[in-house]
Amino acid sequence: MLNKQGPGKIDWTDYTWNPITGCNHGCDYCYMRRVSDKFNYDMTPRYHPKRLEDVEALKTPSKIFVSSSGDLFGDWVPEEWIHAVLKVALIHPQHTFQFLTKNPKRYLDFCFTPNCWLGTTMDGTSRTSGNVASLGAKEGDNIKFCSLEPLLHHVDFYDRAFYHDYQFAIGLCDMDWLIIGADSNKGVKKPPDAWADYLISCAKAQNIPVWVKDNYKYRLRIKQFPREKKRGSCMSKTIKEILQMMPVVVIVLLISLIFLSGCSSLTYKAGADTFKYTRLGTVNINGLHVTKNDKGIIDVSINDSKGSSGDLMKTLVNVSEVAAKAVK
Repeated sequence: MLNKQGPGKIDWTDYTWNPITGCNHGCDYCYMRRVSDKFNYDMTPRYHPKRLEDVEALKTPSKIFVSSSGDLFGDWVPEEWIHAVLKVALIHPQHTFQFLTKNPKRYLDFCFTPNCWLGTTMDGTSRTSGNVASLGAKEGDNIKFCSLEPLLHHVDFYDRAFYHDYQFAIGLCDMDWLIIGADSNKGVKKPPDAWADYLISCAKAQNIPVWVKDNYKYRLRIKQFPREKKRGSCMSKTIKEILQMMPVVVIVLLISLIFLSGCSSLTYKAGADTFKYTRLGTVNINGLHVTKNDKGIIDVSINDSKGSSGDLMKTLVNVSEVAAKAVK
């Protein structure tokens, strides 16, 4: 069963398609729960094999949002159901199949054809806080996207992510598209424009297209689709792998190597700014405070109140590159 979409509906897709319905997440804001209450329909996960043939009716290439009435990759969904759906995507390369789940770690268990877009939900609550990082861990050339709908709280992609879950920020780096939307339940207060402002600025900094849904009632109309899958990442692969494998403390140790190396001084230039590292003294870079005293004791601290956290993240990456060169 294909349902045509457009303005006032799910406007980032052409059709919804539900060969598998139902969900066990139990989210309070779920629009399908409203439908189930209205039409006496329960949310028990179900497989509808006859609907696998529905895609045959489409005569032109289309974007198809798969299982909008459930979560295809919920832990409760049998593998054979998922394989049946992925087979349809395989034999219809002219269409784009858009998947969206709150359980992105299960993407790692399956292979996807290039016409599959892999998405996850981030609503600003703790239950979805690790989803972007999990999706970012999926290798391949598929479009990856994050749906921030409904946006229930301010989402900080850097400060909270980098200091407490730095892989979250790495996951953002791997996203090809952000969708921003609001809770569409009746009577719910509109989220502040400032929340969207921040997300849009983060996306712009990473060159990530953004789609703001009409239900957010944002002051600007932003409807950008993702580009073809980007090659490479916003970090070099080597540096990204270092960050994924090592905690922040190891990165700090790399910075410390600058002071322990045989270099009397080391200068690093970043655009209009020049940072000079010496074997003795103090360095302050975007909130990163590094000190070595005359007894050789090194102290490193991060000051959240100074500088942009986004710049700090980039600085740590750059400094790790400098440190690697310093000890050669």
